[in-house]
Amino acid sequence: MSCEVYCDVHFLTIYGFVCLFSLILFLQEVLQFSFEKALYFRSTENKLELLIILLTTVLLIFIGVDLPSLRAPRQHLSAFLTFFAWIDITIIFSRWPGFGIYVLMMISVVRNVLQFLMVYFTTFVAFALSFYLILPLHPDFSDPLSSFVKMIPMFLGEMEFSGTFTWEAVNDANGLNFTAQIMFILFVIIVSIIINNLLIGLTVSDTKEILDQANTRYIKRIVKDLVKTESISGRKSLILQILRCCCRNMFFVTSLEDQLKKLGSPNMLVCAFPNRTEKLFMSEDEVTLVYAYDEQLGAHGTPVPQFGRGSGIKINCNVLEDAISVLYKQWNQDI
Repeated sequence: MSCEVYCDVHFLTIYGFVCLFSLILFLQEVLQFSFEKALYFRSTENKLELLIILLTTVLLIFIGVDLPSLRAPRQHLSAFLTFFAWIDITIIFSRWPGFGIYVLMMISVVRNVLQFLMVYFTTFVAFALSFYLILPLHPDFSDPLSSFVKMIPMFLGEMEFSGTFTWEAVNDANGLNFTAQIMFILFVIIVSIIINNLLIGLTVSDTKEILDQANTRYIKRIVKDLVKTESISGRKSLILQILRCCCRNMFFVTSLEDQLKKLGSPNMLVCAFPNRTEKLFMSEDEVTLVYAYDEQLGAHGTPVPQFGRGSGIKINCNVLEDAISVLYKQWNQDI
């Protein structure tokens, strides 16, 4: 087998896998939309996945056509598609117990930084246009866009004073001496010192608040996922019936009620032990197993299995403490 034939087979294999997984992702989004309706478009993750599907489809068409004029757009599209795909994977990691909260913290900080930079956007534009007019022949300030992009590394400390703003360097760029040095000093004071330190203070001083917000968002996400799972498992649509028959043991999840019925718990009673706890991976949160309660023996039975998995259901100890507190208050009122 020649190298050319091998390369063609290799290309076709990868191309086929990309088409297959893109189709699976598309069907998953269609199924999700059929359940959520208008609520589907409120999720940023859903919008991002639709964008990935769209970009992947366009890229596959560009690759299949293989015109010389499409090679540059294809490379641009590939770069953006790769970026968005890995960002989507990062968002998926936010659902994992333990370190998902750190992903949510990152998202919260990114939002704060973007809002902060939008406030000072006009300041960056002011310096970018000023340097464009002062140093018209310098390659970094040759046009307004390049000048604005140069503001980002300068904001982070990459000034390059000796090669850009000295008297000789300004003369070589046919620039305006004295004005260039004054504008550079103003940039250092306003942007590098004041705005930069304000940004650092914003992201560091509010760490505890950001952590609390991330915890709240993480708990809300878990609750929404549980409600969604329970509502989906109770529906009687044709698609769900097909999934129940074909994928029950692999993918499809059942409700907590179904799990307890399998264990023979007619009254749906569960019990937990607050002292039997374990810590989650990369987290200080403690969890404990949930057991089905055996009324005949007056003791706990087997652990309630997790949806579609062999392991048992575990709940956060803080949730368990709140539940015990509520039950204790009700018991006192009954007395």
